[in-house]
Amino acid sequence: MPLFGRRQPSTSVQPFVFCDRKDSRSLLFVDGRINVRVIDLMAKIELKQTFTNQFKTPIEAIYSFDLGSETLLCGLSVQFNDGSIVEAAVMPKQKAEEKYDDSIASGGTAVYVTKKSDTDAKYEFGVGNLPPKEEITLSLTFQRPLELDNNRLILALPQQMFSFANIRRAVLGQMDEDEELAALEASMGDDPIPPPRLTFVDGSPTYSIDVDADFLSPVELLEILSADVETLEIKECHVTSSATVSECPTSDLIISFEIEKPSEPRCFIEVSESDGTWAAMTTLFPSSKPRSDPAEYIFIVDQSGSMSGSRMKSASNSLQLFLRSLPTNCFFNIVGFGSKFYSFFPQAVSYSQETFEEASRRVSQLSADMAGTQLYSPIEYVLTKPTDKPRFIFVLTDGEFEKDAIVSLVQEFSTKKRFEKIYTLAIGHSADLEACLAIAQAGKGFGEKVGDNQRMESVVMRLLKDALYQHITNLHVEWENSGKIEFSSEISGSRRLQTAFTLGNLPVPTGNPAVHWEISFQKFSEILPLSKISTFNLKDEDGNILHRMAAQKKIQLLESFNLNSSSSGNPGNQVEVQLEIQKLGMKYFLATSQTSFFAKKSNSGTAVQEAMTSFQVDLTRVPTTTSTSTSTSTSTST
Repeated sequence: MPLFGRRQPSTSVQPFVFCDRKDSRSLLFVDGRINVRVIDLMAKIELKQTFTNQFKTPIEAIYSFDLGSETLLCGLSVQFNDGSIVEAAVMPKQKAEEKYDDSIASGGTAVYVTKKSDTDAKYEFGVGNLPPKEEITLSLTFQRPLELDNNRLILALPQQMFSFANIRRAVLGQMDEDEELAALEASMGDDPIPPPRLTFVDGSPTYSIDVDADFLSPVELLEILSADVETLEIKECHVTSSATVSECPTSDLIISFEIEKPSEPRCFIEVSESDGTWAAMTTLFPSSKPRSDPAEYIFIVDQSGSMSGSRMKSASNSLQLFLRSLPTNCFFNIVGFGSKFYSFFPQAVSYSQETFEEASRRVSQLSADMAGTQLYSPIEYVLTKPTDKPRFIFVLTDGEFEKDAIVSLVQEFSTKKRFEKIYTLAIGHSADLEACLAIAQAGKGFGEKVGDNQRMESVVMRLLKDALYQHITNLHVEWENSGKIEFSSEISGSRRLQTAFTLGNLPVPTGNPAVHWEISFQKFSEILPLSKISTFNLKDEDGNILHRMAAQKKIQLLESFNLNSSSSGNPGNQVEVQLEIQKLGMKYFLATSQTSFFAKKSNSGTAVQEAMTSFQVDLTRVPTTTSTSTSTSTSTST
């Protein structure tokens, strides 16, 4: 059976550590280190994790993690016991799949990273045929832009980077096979129950964090939330710091920078030394205002059985926050669904004290009593309702559903101008994030995910603010010798920091660029100072940081086109698009829907002739609060 990307068993599990049922030995997480390199508004992050195989036989370990749509994966290296370091190669996904299986079959240790789909920001990472007692250090490299929040530049490190820091080592005692199986099954699911005779040994390996940052203007302060800062040194526009994280954060870990001029517009250009191509990043801070025209806000909320307990409470609290934050001149409605659906009002009603109180009362009484998750019909019901106002739709769900039919429906009504945007909020660790993102993408909005028991206020307000503010359109840059360069057809006006990337060929733009954009058909323009990335004190490993960000944005557009072509039943130029994604991924060393990372160590063992223990861990489903149970998924393959 092929080992690459194994999807069995179908039930996802929530372990913090891999554990051997027979002799209580495990694949132990030993150490973690995060190196953060910031170049003004861009960050490069290196995540190092060290594991030791304490089994008596070789093992395979596979885990999944979600980086978010703004993060790209651009590097992988592996260090072994003997000190040798293997840099991963990027290659077409199918080829990486074949090489991984062949390497394990011939006795080599192999490592891969692959992106799961066009729509998901979820990656799968696997180590195969790791010998007994072998220690291995895996280094993953990411890039992502910074955000602006309350005049501070913010870098959010995904909580899943630290999931292994909150380790709970399960020790299954002297059980027979039936008892062990029952214990494992009892500890699976969204609300795990500690099985009998299952004890836990606390262990919290510490993550170390090193920050090295350069900005255009002087640095005034650096803070690392949820971490113990050990050193901090600020010299004008340069800052370095080291910190430790000893407990798994309950949300993303935030690194916050206060600089002298955080809202200063800028335009960077980077010229590749290898082929002379250039990449540019333009950042604006436009003052977009809240919408003044009356709009329609429709909330579609999941009331299926799986929403019972904390999820239904979270959905209810989110709806109450939505209702209290709506503008007074709007229209709104709420639709509940499960196997069937209903609406609070026959049609969207004017927002008033009376309608607010009626909706708030009914929201407080919502219960998860509507069986399965049938989302198609309520979305169709909303989209077919005629309206003469801008319509924004919010979908709150925890379930899995058939996305292709819904995506096609959304695309059909998008061309009919029946709505402005659709937003999705995936609730709970078992939510189908891929399907939710696909619907939001087809609806020209965006999606968010919140874990069980995670506070939702900031996520809810992010979605609503995007709908409440005017949107920026027709953003483009003009250079004297390069003409008009389109950056984006539409970007949100709810966030002050607006960053766009582009790739170009010779000639390299010169002079100060003129940036143009529109808000509600009103035109704006600004002359920006042109800076070159080379003005920073760059290190060798910093090279082509803008090229990779620009390539990632282009790949996202291509993946969106690929998704739309597939969902519409018209493949069109799908093959051509997939080849272009593959070409960009291989050129700029990116893990994409068409390219994967692969590394191997030859002759690290003997050919696999007997069963090899295999573990799967879905870190997107690890609870964000400290769990009192641990579960593992095991299977064997030959």
